[in-house]
Amino acid sequence: MKKFQISIVLFSALALLLSSCLGNDDEEVTYYGDTAITSFVLGTLNRTMTTKTTSGEDSTYTSTVAGSTYKCYIDQVNRVIYNADSLPKGTDLSRVQVTIGTKNGGGVLIKNIDSDTLNYYSTTDSIDFTVPRILTVYSYVGNNMSVHTDYTVRLSVHQEESDMFVWTSKETFAPFSNSQGMKAYALGGRIYTFASIGGATILFAADEEDTSWRQLTPDFNMVVPADDYQNTAKSGNNLYLYTRGKLLRTQNGSNWQVVSEPALSRLLGGSTYALYGTDAEGHLVASYDNGVTWTEEATETSWQQLPTRDISVSTVPSTTNPDVEMVVITGNRSEELYPDETHAMVWSKVSEENPSALTNTWMYADASNFPNYELPRLSNLSVTANNKGLVALGGKGMGPRTEADFQHFYFSKNSGLYWSVNSTYQLPTGFSCDSASFALTTDENDRLWLICGGSGQVWCGKMTFNSLDESSMWITE
Repeated sequence: MKKFQISIVLFSALALLLSSCLGNDDEEVTYYGDTAITSFVLGTLNRTMTTKTTSGEDSTYTSTVAGSTYKCYIDQVNRVIYNADSLPKGTDLSRVQVTIGTKNGGGVLIKNIDSDTLNYYSTTDSIDFTVPRILTVYSYVGNNMSVHTDYTVRLSVHQEESDMFVWTSKETFAPFSNSQGMKAYALGGRIYTFASIGGATILFAADEEDTSWRQLTPDFNMVVPADDYQNTAKSGNNLYLYTRGKLLRTQNGSNWQVVSEPALSRLLGGSTYALYGTDAEGHLVASYDNGVTWTEEATETSWQQLPTRDISVSTVPSTTNPDVEMVVITGNRSEELYPDETHAMVWSKVSEENPSALTNTWMYADASNFPNYELPRLSNLSVTANNKGLVALGGKGMGPRTEADFQHFYFSKNSGLYWSVNSTYQLPTGFSCDSASFALTTDENDRLWLICGGSGQVWCGKMTFNSLDESSMWITE
C-alpha cells in the first residue's frame, strides 16, 4: 500500500488551494456534496490447504480463489460491507486486492489497523482484512473536502471445509453381486457395465436418471469369454469390445458391427480421438480411425514399464483448448514378475483432433521422481477422470504395500504425475463391495459412479464446491 499519510486539515487545505487556482477560469466547476461506496469486488485470493501424501503424511498445497465470485454486499444504512457467503477455509485475508467504486468520483482512504492515520487506497494495494477495516470516502462540498462517510469492511472465511462429496444410493442390482470383474462406461445418458458372470462377459445398461438396470442382448451370435470384460473401451460416441480376434463397435449396446480383426493381445481403452491396445509383443499400439488400422505408438522409455493388469484409460480435457486432452493409462504390472513393486504404472500423452498429434510421445511418470506422491499399487485399481483431475480407488495393497480394501480415494490434479489422499472423497454410509469386482466411471455431468460386486450396490456421487478456482493448484513440500 502507498504510504501517503494525510490528515483532514491537509486534505481541506489542498481543496482550498485547488479551488483558488480554478477561480480565474471562465469554466464553471461543479462540486458534489454526496458520495458513497457503490461497489466492492474482491480480486484473486490465495488459499492454503492441507492434504495427505500416499504415505499418510501431511502436505500443503496452494491454490487461488476467484474472489469476484463471492459477492460483497453494501449496507448503506449501517455503512457495512460484508460477504454473505464465507470464503473457503484457508483463504488468506492478509493480502487482499479489491476494486472499489464510488458515487460522484469520491476518493477512498483506509484507516490504519492500530492508529487513526489514513492512507490512500489503490487497486494495486494488498490490504490486510484479517480484522474489520474502516474505509473513508470523501466528497467535494463547496470549496472543501470535509464531508465524508465511513464504512466498516468485514470479510469472513469458513472455519471448516465447505467442499463436500455427496453420494446418492441407486437401485441395487442382484446380478452384479455374482460378478467376478467388471468395467463401466458412461455414454449417451446411459451407464454400461461389462460384467464377468458365470463364465461369460455380459453387458448391462441403465439410464442415468432412473437407473433401472437391464441385461442387453447383443446381435452377434457368440458367447464372450469371461475375461473379455477387460477388453472393452469407450472412444468418441462408441463402445468397443475385442473378443475372439474381432473388434466390435456399438452405440447402444445392442447393435454391433465388426470393425476389424487386429492382432491385439489386449484392448486397453480409448480417448476422444483414438483407441489403445497392446500387440502380440506387448508394444503400445493405437488406432485413429475407429479401430480400422493400428500403428505402434512412440514411448519415451521401455514398453516393459506398461501395466499389464488393472488397466484404466482416462482423459482429462484441456481447460484452454477444447480440441486438446491428456490421455492417461494407469494400472499394475505382474505381481509374479515384480513382487517388490510399490507403485502403479502411469503413462500419459497429449492428444488432439489434429493429425499432428499422432507424433506425440507417451511419457512414463517415474514414481522415483516424486517420492511420497506415487499412485499406490492396489489390487483391481480403477481410475477415472473427475473434478478436472483423476480419481483412483482400489482394493488391498499389493507386494510390500499394506493398504486395506478401499482405504482411500487418491486424486491427481496434473494428469497422473503425482497423487495424494483426498479426504473430500469418502465412501458412502452403508457401502458394501467386493474389492475383487467393482467399477468406477464418470458421466457427462461429472458424476462419479461406483458399481459394486458382492452387494450389487450402485452409488452416484457429485462434488459440491464453494466457488474454488482449482486450476492453479500445486503441491509444495
